Amino acid sequence: WREGAVYSSNSVMLAGLVAEAGGEAIDLGIAPDDLGETKRLLEQAFQADAVITCGGVSMGRYDHVRTAAEELGAEPVFWKVSIKPGKPFFFARRGACPLFGAPGNPVSAHVTFEMLIRPALLAMQGASDTARPTLRVPLAAPYHQRPGRLGLARVRLTGEGGDLRAHPLTAQGSGILSSMVQGNALMLVPAEITELPLGALVTVLP
Repeated sequence: WREGAVYSSNSVMLAGLVAEAGGEAIDLGIAPDDLGETKRLLEQAFQADAVITCGGVSMGRYDHVRTAAEELGAEPVFWKVSIKPGKPFFFARRGACPLFGAPGNPVSAHVTFEMLIRPALLAMQGASDTARPTLRVPLAAPYHQRPGRLGLARVRLTGEGGDLRAHPLTAQGSGILSSMVQGNALMLVPAEITELPLGALVTVLP
């Protein structure tokens, strides 16, 4: 461990989420910012039942995942989803093997796994019901968002039974992984909503 260094928290997080969804993660390590090396690791990854990448799917100079996947014969299905966080998500198929290209920011990676990857992995294992149950609970504080995308805000549920309340966390940045620990649910805020007052009934995903 070295102070000030950047560590691959996403790989540990995603391995745990894969295990919780019934899978076994095979960590192939970190691809450097090089198209050839990205292709080499992806070629190995395509031997598995499914591939999950993290980062490298946006529009930067060193975002090679989409190009590498296509050059290896993967067929793109979609790129970008209208959710926040998690917009630069990439999905492709090579034969029967799906590729889930999650964003690199830790919260975006966690949220897109929960909303997009986990249900797919469960369906691949034969599950007919892949959705987590949702709840309708009142807000314990006002909430504001910019309109345009479905908001998936971290909240903390407190109380019991019919007395549950949703407390929005103040830190909603997509790089703040600790907020996924401090929160215990995601609040689904429709794209057209900008303001939610105290006491508003909201849909949460524990």
